[in-house]
Amino acid sequence: MKELIKKMWRLNRAIVSTGFNTALDCIKQEIDLKILSFETGKEFDTWKIPRKWELDEAYLIDMDTGKKLLDTHDNILHVVIGSLPFDSEIEKEKLARHLHYDKKRPEFIPCVYKYYDNLDWGFCCTKAQYDKVMKSQRLKAVIKTAYSDGELKLGEFTVKGKSPDTIYILSHLDGPGQANDSLSGAAVSVELVKRLSNIQTYYTYKFLYLPGTIGPMVYLHSNPDVVKNGVAAIILEMLGNNSTLTLQHSLHKDEYIDRVLHYILSREGKPFKERDFGKIIYNGERIFNAPGIDIPTVSLSRLESGDLPFHEYRTSGDSPDIIDESRLKEAVDVVLKTINILENDFVPVRKYFGIPFLSKYGLWVEWSQYPELRVQINNILFLLNNNNSVFEIARELNLDYKEVYEFINKMAENKLVDKRQVFISEN
Repeated sequence: MKELIKKMWRLNRAIVSTGFNTALDCIKQEIDLKILSFETGKEFDTWKIPRKWELDEAYLIDMDTGKKLLDTHDNILHVVIGSLPFDSEIEKEKLARHLHYDKKRPEFIPCVYKYYDNLDWGFCCTKAQYDKVMKSQRLKAVIKTAYSDGELKLGEFTVKGKSPDTIYILSHLDGPGQANDSLSGAAVSVELVKRLSNIQTYYTYKFLYLPGTIGPMVYLHSNPDVVKNGVAAIILEMLGNNSTLTLQHSLHKDEYIDRVLHYILSREGKPFKERDFGKIIYNGERIFNAPGIDIPTVSLSRLESGDLPFHEYRTSGDSPDIIDESRLKEAVDVVLKTINILENDFVPVRKYFGIPFLSKYGLWVEWSQYPELRVQINNILFLLNNNNSVFEIARELNLDYKEVYEFINKMAENKLVDKRQVFISEN
């Protein structure tokens, strides 16, 4: 997964750009991705697809020494993403209004966007580079960029299930010079596709690779069945750094997808964080949860303490160096366990009277084998009220889902209970 991130990291992945398209091609080399294209200028309700932005090069040169002080060949973040072209000598006082550094994280180059409105030009640098630039007497700024008509491209991979009810798994690819935000989510998503592609599932799963915010808007407007069939969504982002896994809840917080992911994280035996809707990230989550769409959507990420998701967020510090492959694997494991519950959960409907004679059916549990389950076995039987699903019983009693599932599934095999499908949209 980390190698895939490295392939895409340095690309100019502006929302509509050759670099974004190349990133999709990198993913297409891993999985059989379907590419959807939408012309620039096309309107989707209140949104309009922006024009294609291309960067040839941008640099700031000391005219007295001939040395380049800033150069996008060194780091793409040295130019403001979306910059208009510029080529002129410039006074330091005027340049200072177009030269950005991060006062709180002066060691990094900030990632600055001017893309949709109020288009302008600009450079970004560390504080040390800023001070060096300001010592020069004669400066020339050169930005070779161009806006043109093009196409916004989105990637889609479908794991077709028995049901049209669909669970969406989203990750975004835009963000030049950014690795953890959120190529890490895309890499985890690609690994999930590989794990699920050859498995027969009940639900249909659609994996989407999009630019943030406008990508989900365009996808939803161009696919009316999304609202009809969508029952839940998970957004994967910022999963490679060394912070703890964090669940950001859906708008209504207690949806089925919220409960399952919270249960999985709480059973992992590791610290995790959780936040209400919109308290960490406000990207595709707000689109899928929005009124009129109302698809319960959670996000899985890693959150540090403080006012930023992680220290290097939206700076040159967000490189593959901060990504740990084991953290990516941990995220894959959590999502697979979540999908396992979504796929296998059912409501057991009693067919017996009173309390069943468990030994007759080989259902008696020995202390030495399953001590936790043995203590709770009577509680399980009393929660078989024809309404609770297997997951809800495991969650209520804080038991391992697999153990509870195997026990109740064996009851079904012995015709002590019938299985009734759990429909996520009704939970």
